[in-house]
Amino acid sequence: MHKKLCCHCLKISVSADYLIPGEWQCTHCGRDITNVPTIPYHEEFSKEYLMKLATYKQEITR
Repeated sequence: MHKKLCCHCLKISVSADYLIPGEWQCTHCGRDITNVPTIPYHEEFSKEYLMKLATYKQEITR
């Protein structure tokens, strides 16, 4: 299992390993978060991850 933090609704979206290669929609708001960084499910969101998420959010809102 892997997870991402949605940059739109800030909720955790989880996916099975076999679903990773394709598109990824947030399981809460339904928006496309394919390009948001993925981490293993058991890991915590680090400061570096949150910084990457903030950078990505700025890029897509320009």
